[in-house]
Amino acid sequence: MKNPSTFFPILLVLLVLASPWAWGSPALNALKQRTKPAQTEAELRQQRELEAAAAKQAADALAKQESERNAALAVAIPSTSSTLAAPAALETTVQSAELVTERVTERLQASESEQSRLKAEGLLKQQTLALASSKREAQARAEEIAKQTRAKADAKDSALASAEPEPATETQRFSGPRFVLKNDVVLDQLQRLQWTQQDSQKDLSWVQAGQFCSAKGFKLPSESELRALMRGAKSSTPCGSTACKLPTEFKLTSKYGFYWTSDRVGAPEAVVLALDFGTRANEPIESYHDLRALCVRTL
Repeated sequence: MKNPSTFFPILLVLLVLASPWAWGSPALNALKQRTKPAQTEAELRQQRELEAAAAKQAADALAKQESERNAALAVAIPSTSSTLAAPAALETTVQSAELVTERVTERLQASESEQSRLKAEGLLKQQTLALASSKREAQARAEEIAKQTRAKADAKDSALASAEPEPATETQRFSGPRFVLKNDVVLDQLQRLQWTQQDSQKDLSWVQAGQFCSAKGFKLPSESELRALMRGAKSSTPCGSTACKLPTEFKLTSKYGFYWTSDRVGAPEAVVLALDFGTRANEPIESYHDLRALCVRTL
């Protein structure tokens, strides 16, 4: 050795490094770290990727095990739950059937009620139609009767209108003129009748005309009595806007010469005679417009 002073320190370091204590000491570790070659950045990244891949594989394996376990439980649980839920499902089915039955019953009852209503309406309609038909038949029958009555009356009027003038021998039954005026009463010596010289001087209904004559001790004349009076007239007397074929002894105030008779045509009408041309008409007994009364009584 050329320099003994540097040999001993080197030997001391070698002894220290050769001892077991020295290898486990922090100083030695630090030394090792300083002496160990540094890892590259690529190696560190590759190591992290490997660790991440290993962790992912472990997680996938764990998830697969959990999925298999859940599938096994799912196979076993439905059979148990369906067995437990069978009574509840049966009860629900029974309730639904009862509800359907109740609704069907209600609809049947409603249908029966509707059929009953329609049947009642049909019967009512038939009765109404039958009543209307009977009413029309009765009305037609009444019109036919009225028509026949009018035809008979018209035939009677025609017969009276075409009658021959009174024979001269009948005028010889009494002395003097046929019509004699005395105390507002006209005496018809041929017919042996007394007439009021003045008419009612106002329009009257058929009932009012009868009451008017009755109050004077007279009555309404019949159609034949009025026509006989007209045939006996040798001239006319004024009556409103026309001239009535009555003796001049009478004082008439009718506007058109229509006067009530005592003859009835059914219940609601009576005969009216126009004293100008002998026209006959049927008027409701409650009518009064331009209708007056001339009264008569027997001797």
